[in-house]
This record gives sequence, structure tokens and C-alpha cells, in this order.
Amino acid sequence: MNVRSLKSAIAAFLLLANLCFILLISLNLRNKYYYDSETIQNAYSAIEQGGFGVARGILERKQRSFSVYKGDCDILSCNDIIALYGTLAAHYNIGDDVSVVCEAGEYTFFRDGSFEYITNSGVKLPESTAQTVDVTAQRKVYKMLKAAIEEFLKMEELEKCASNKKSNVDVDIYIEKISYDPETKAYIVNACQTFDGDSVSQNGVEFVAYDDIIVSASGTFSFVYPTEKIFADSLDTINIMLCEKNYFEGREPQELVLSEIVYFYSVYDSADGSRYFIPMCCVLYDRADIFGIYNLVSGKRE
Repeated sequence: MNVRSLKSAIAAFLLLANLCFILLISLNLRNKYYYDSETIQNAYSAIEQGGFGVARGILERKQRSFSVYKGDCDILSCNDIIALYGTLAAHYNIGDDVSVVCEAGEYTFFRDGSFEYITNSGVKLPESTAQTVDVTAQRKVYKMLKAAIEEFLKMEELEKCASNKKSNVDVDIYIEKISYDPETKAYIVNACQTFDGDSVSQNGVEFVAYDDIIVSASGTFSFVYPTEKIFADSLDTINIMLCEKNYFEGREPQELVLSEIVYFYSVYDSADGSRYFIPMCCVLYDRADIFGIYNLVSGKRE
């Protein structure tokens, strides 16, 4: 074999070795994030014994890993954030809420990450029983309201506040649904804050707007951003399902079908003045009146 042929053989061998190496890495990564087919089938069989049902497809998804987020302070410590929205009106020790007034209305910030806003213009708000039209798919309306909400929440300025400057989490507001009330001509927007794509709170925020003017808002939106990401072992999908099966054993009703698992973060303020965001999940069933909520770090059903 001449030198040229030897070099070609070595190059072909190295190319094959690299391809095998890439394939092994890909398989290892897939095994890390996905259950193998045998594990999936065994898990479904074990969970479904005794009449407990599970919708197919849940275990086949990429497995989620979560961290605990931590903020350096709670809303009571953030004078720069409070000042961004207006003038301090009141600070109540009972309940630890902070009221801030601005030219258009009044904000109230709570220590559990929730807030309320109401305009002082006296506009009529839609009734809870109003017959609304779903206009989420109307792109012009969607863009107008997304921009209005971001401006109302002052998200660009909020990111630059000294209290949030150390945060490297991608914070966004995600619009889930937009409804239009023909009677009051108001838009009702259901949205949620996200950290790196994951929802903050289970229920999110409801905004009421007349065109691009927000007149009412309530729900969970943390104006204090995470500044630290803490690794935490979290409950995986199979164990969530097994915990639910164990919870319902010997209880009524029977013949339940677990239909979905939805992940989100809950906000907790600690006694030391820090804010924590704990990964949670909501287990949904084929019956709307039955569900389970888990703390994914402690593994406890709440």
C-alpha cells in the first residue's frame, strides 16, 4: 500500500469513527431527555391497573427539568420599581400590599406576585356573563394589544431597574386568548408572564382594554425578576402519574383519565426578604372539576 492509499484509509477510518461518536452522543442525549419505548409501555401498564387511565403521548414527550429561581428582594424592598409606576399612596402592614397612584389610575402590588390595576376614568367594564367573541387570530388586534400590555407593564424600563439588572432570565408576556365584548366594545386579554418560556403562575393575568388603553388588570405578574438560578431535583412525569394514582386509590371517583400535565412557577416571598419561584405542575383530567397541583421540588400534592 502506498502512502497516498494509506492516508485515504486513515481519513476514511477517522470519518467513520467521528460518525459513530456523533451517533453515540445523539443516542445518549435522547436517552437523557426521553423515556425509552419499553419504559413507556411498562409505565402505562403499571399506572393503568385498577381503572386509572392516561392519555397517550404524555410520556413520549421530551422530559422537563426545572430549576428554582430566586430574586434578591421582594416588592416591598424595590423602591425603584414602585416609583416606576407612580407615587406611593399607601403601604399596609396587614397583608403587606403596596398601593401606587399614577395619572391614569392605581396599582396595588402584593407580596405573592399578584397585582391589581384599575383606571380612575370610570369606564364601564364587561360583565362576567358578557357574550364575547374570540378574536385571538386577528393579527392586527393581537399586535396592538401585545404592544399596549408591554407599555402598560413598562417591561422595557422594568428590565433596567437596579433591582432587576442582575437578572439574566428571558422575561416575556404571552397572550393566550383575546375576547371582544360587542356591548362595551372592550377587549378582554388572558395572558401570562413567562421566564425562559415557562409560565409564572397557573392563572396568569387578565387585562381589559379599550383599543390600546388598558383600563383594568389583575393576576400574577412578578415585577421583581429572578437574579439567581438554583439547580433542583424535580419530580418527573412518571412519578407525577404514580403519585396521582396513589392519591386516588380507595377514593371516589373511579375511572379517571389523566389528560394533560401543565407546568408553571409559583411565587413565594421568604421571611428574609427574598423572592422564590418554585416549579409546579397541574394535572388535568377528563373531568373539569378534578385536578391535582404538585410542588415539583418537594413532591407534595397541594
